[in-house]
Amino acid sequence: MANSITSPVWKLDTTGTIVARGTMVRLRGIAWIGAGTAGDSCVIRDALGNDVWESVASGANFVDRDAPSITINGLVLQTLSSGRVYIESN
Repeated sequence: MANSITSPVWKLDTTGTIVARGTMVRLRGIAWIGAGTAGDSCVIRDALGNDVWESVASGANFVDRDAPSITINGLVLQTLSSGRVYIESN
């Protein structure tokens, strides 16, 4: 599946693509679902390469949810070892 950003909840599974270049994005919620094994990681950055959110799985079928409520300039799914990331924005 490719990234889907056409609804208020973005579904991301493809790394390296700037999802919202030059756009201020207000993150209201992040959920990383379906990490495969302990040690898998997920890193989200802004368009300038600054780390915004990261997580490391502690085991199989790991789920991490967060409500950071921050505004960033652009968004990049930098690292995703497994699973899918859901981002609620604006």
